[in-house]
Amino acid sequence: MAYALAAMSPPLSTADVVDAADELTANLGPAPAIDQLLRRGADLMTVRRVIEALRALRDVQVTDSGLAGWLLTREAGPGADPRSLAAATEHVLRKLDPGLSRLATPSGSQALLSRALHVARAAFPFLDGVRAIATPDIGLQGLSERIVDLDAAEVGSGLQALLGVLLDLVIGLIGEDLTIAVVRGAWPELPPVKATHSVSFRPPRG
Repeated sequence: MAYALAAMSPPLSTADVVDAADELTANLGPAPAIDQLLRRGADLMTVRRVIEALRALRDVQVTDSGLAGWLLTREAGPGADPRSLAAATEHVLRKLDPGLSRLATPSGSQALLSRALHVARAAFPFLDGVRAIATPDIGLQGLSERIVDLDAAEVGSGLQALLGVLLDLVIGLIGEDLTIAVVRGAWPELPPVKATHSVSFRPPRG
């Protein structure tokens, strides 16, 4: 993830981003990390983008994401069983991957999904043992084995949470407008979106 963020933030190196992340973890305020990045030659806009992305990675938590729910329902259909929900989640990831990899690099996309899994499994233990992979598209290894004997409501809630965390991480990295553009590029039929950190949407009338 540090590599992807550095690639988007010249002249910073991966080591510079890792050092800034360590400073953010060690200090309550961002001032030491900001000072460190400025000393590395980055301009203020670049420093702001890096700090916001690192904060998003550090502070992200499970939220109720209307956009994640829309994507999952769109791919699985109403009343889907656990296996259909798992397959739909994989399909969502495959459709998001080209846009994410173009903006955040393939390794960065996989790192974002790994972080999303780490956050979501705290609330949904069935995600323990599931791994983020890129072969070559990002996906989930071990998910089908972890949903055996689970009900659809639990699986659906967990997978929606996972996608919601992933979207929040992407927003932290590339911003709301670009995140929505990536989603709309894969789903042109996406309803009008209200861009907030927990992205929600206004469903069409009728």
